[in-house]
Amino acid sequence: MTGLGKQTVVLTAARLANYGLMLISPIILVRLLSVEQFGLYRQFIVYASFLQLVAAFSFSESLLYFIPSRARSVWRVVGQTNLLTACSSLAVVVALSVADFVGHGTVVGSDLLPLVAYVLLFVNVDFWEYYFLATHRPLAVFAYTAGRLSARMAVVIIIAYVTGDVRTIIWTLVALEGTRLVVASVSWRLLDRSRAEPKLHGMWRDQLRYCLPAGTGMLLYMLNRNLGNIAVVKVLGPVSLAHYTIGTYAEYVYLALGNSIAAVVLPEMVRRNAQAAGRGCCCGRKPQ
Repeated sequence: MTGLGKQTVVLTAARLANYGLMLISPIILVRLLSVEQFGLYRQFIVYASFLQLVAAFSFSESLLYFIPSRARSVWRVVGQTNLLTACSSLAVVVALSVADFVGHGTVVGSDLLPLVAYVLLFVNVDFWEYYFLATHRPLAVFAYTAGRLSARMAVVIIIAYVTGDVRTIIWTLVALEGTRLVVASVSWRLLDRSRAEPKLHGMWRDQLRYCLPAGTGMLLYMLNRNLGNIAVVKVLGPVSLAHYTIGTYAEYVYLALGNSIAAVVLPEMVRRNAQAAGRGCCCGRKPQ
């Protein structure tokens, strides 16, 4: 089996395992919480999941392209990506707060404060999965994603068993993401070698030009996928969302293989293209 084939198999297995954990979580929660409480939990997750996608706006995903194409300045690329994500996430939570204030609490209501905290903590310094993919480390992807999801699932189930209160579950998730952010930030600073790397020229323009169409397309796709959940929340309420959620979890399984192939192949294509451009350059300059 080729290197790309092995990476694809490992990554697909990792994502299938993660989807398996996602399937287990609601099955346990519906037995620990009332239908209404589970619906309120899913309502928060629906809002949070969509806001995370808007806030992240494919900046971290762009590492699959820019790490191979800027191979001499990997940590400068990471630093710029984290800064773009911070600006984007701050803009999203400010816009949400203004919209909810103007709408007199009809947008997200009592979920506003935990949503703002959760989104900011969840999306920032969360470049690791795509960094590992771009540097050919699928096992690290497995460890990071499975470990993070397992921790979230364990926290949710334990708090649900002990308290049975959805608000306590939500704020515990916020605390967990705060802990992750601290650990991720310290790890980033310890590994950062950007001062010894060449400066990037035109990187802001290139990354925004790459992310704007990719991020917009991804948001439209995810809005289409989540529109049903949002409509159920607004029209029918959290109890109906609880019933609707259980019937839609299986759709994640068939996405695992296709997403894994794309995530593995893209950085390799970019890396080989950059190497070919370097060999074909008559002036002897090396690619960044």
